[in-house]
Amino acid sequence: MPDKTDNSPVQWIHTGGFRDYGAPQAVCELCGHTRLRYHFLIANRETGEALWVGSKCIEQFEVAVRNAQGQLVEDPARKGQALREVMRETLTERVLVPIDTLFEQADRQLQSKLRWITGKFTRRGGFSPKDLVTLFRLLDAHNIEYEPGIYPVTLRSKKDRVELVNLSRTASSMIWDCLSTAQQEKNRQLFGDHRP
Repeated sequence: MPDKTDNSPVQWIHTGGFRDYGAPQAVCELCGHTRLRYHFLIANRETGEALWVGSKCIEQFEVAVRNAQGQLVEDPARKGQALREVMRETLTERVLVPIDTLFEQADRQLQSKLRWITGKFTRRGGFSPKDLVTLFRLLDAHNIEYEPGIYPVTLRSKKDRVELVNLSRTASSMIWDCLSTAQQEKNRQLFGDHRP
């Protein structure tokens, strides 16, 4: 197991493996912490033993991480940033694949709309509530499979928050699983005790 006090060269490394469960349901195989949404795969360089763990264990214990450029990051202060890069790249790819499929099937007008929506997503790091409902409806209409829970919603601007409030109950239920736990809690009064 990774050791906090071992001064020997780091034997454990993040393999690049990443899982998003869509909800806090996983357990860290190192510390036993429950209710993790994200898992990272680490492996022992000598024994090949592998564990699915939470990001905090990687940051806290002797586990090396590679950044987006493939360089080893052993500085604990920079590991979290490198892991967030892995998450962001993996999730962005999974978000864009169904949109690319839709783009290939779309006419010019729809392609223009998709460029606009994905451009905003790229700049802002998330979709506005209205754009996400539009996107999900288009994907459904074209029978394109997608994972709703991995599409991030941004509620930073007042316009985004107003869009969320003004969505119909049906539309808000379409994107509810895309809201982070904090976003759900903050907006629970809009939807009652349970999701819409």
